[in-house]
Amino acid sequence: MPLKFTLREMTQADSQALANLFVNSPDTGEIRFAYHYHIDIYQAFRLAFPDTIGVVAEVPGFDGIVGSAVIHFGQCHFEAQLRPFAMLSLLRVHPDYRRQGVAASLARWRVDYIQLRLGEEGIIMANIQKGNTGSQKTCRKWCNQYIDRLVIIPAKMLPKPPSPISYLSVRLAKPSELEEIGEKLNQFYQAYNLYEPQTGEHLGQWLEETPFDTPFRHYIIVTNKANDILAGLAVVENYRIRSLNVCHIPFFMDMFNKVVNLIPANGILHELLIEKMWYAPGQLKAAQYLWDSIRWDWREPANLVNICIDFKSPLVDIFQLRPWMIKYEGSIAISGSVAISTERLICPII
Repeated sequence: MPLKFTLREMTQADSQALANLFVNSPDTGEIRFAYHYHIDIYQAFRLAFPDTIGVVAEVPGFDGIVGSAVIHFGQCHFEAQLRPFAMLSLLRVHPDYRRQGVAASLARWRVDYIQLRLGEEGIIMANIQKGNTGSQKTCRKWCNQYIDRLVIIPAKMLPKPPSPISYLSVRLAKPSELEEIGEKLNQFYQAYNLYEPQTGEHLGQWLEETPFDTPFRHYIIVTNKANDILAGLAVVENYRIRSLNVCHIPFFMDMFNKVVNLIPANGILHELLIEKMWYAPGQLKAAQYLWDSIRWDWREPANLVNICIDFKSPLVDIFQLRPWMIKYEGSIAISGSVAISTERLICPII
């Protein structure tokens, strides 16, 4: 008998039911995580993107919700034009109710909502982890293009500080420097698709927003002796928002992890997320010094730092990747009236 369920728009009253769903419903990618939120989950969704809409699925007689999905709205560069986008995110279905049409209905609800709101000018996107066959199958019903270049680079914190470089200093950006940082970000990403343009005012508001008594986002820069800003990145203390419980990793990664100890024995990750990273021409060494400094400075509260990039981006050079290193690969499913160029670099929206 077909499963009977109903869909409705998500509200803040769903927070506890959503938290239970995310704990009990790891994703189905190559590496499987269950999310444990430390703050109101509905608030957490809106922290990531203030313009967020969600949908939930309910089954008669089930105490809670059996599925949920989220849409984040914003504007980004797309083929040299600023266009509205909708990012499909955080689709979850309880394991007992999978393969019964819930995920497909949640996806269809979101696409219908987006088309009514954005029309033909809107870009619909979803990030898909490699091996997540369920999400890939669902996305085929609405997307018309894939970009298979996403890589999430997880790195351990450092047990000792990086060797000092006499002419470089790492510090928190001052409010008066945010306008310059916004300009440098816009310059670095000017040829990228999916980049969300920045201003000093927007950066300041984003950094100030916090559910805690103290900021959980910080913009860190590296300067030379003349106080020129050579590189920068945003640090997001995601471990204060949620922890990630690793439920499954592929066998070869598990074997390698026994050597490198990237994932702790208890499988609980306290994640530091890196965003809005850039460096000036010729300043790769400064960017690498900044990256290593972050991994030392946040070594106590965090046990992992993550960044998601296009593996063709020059940012890759910062991390000195090797074929045997643990990394998560993925793709972006895209639907739009204009085809996305495979030649342009991508700035992932996460």
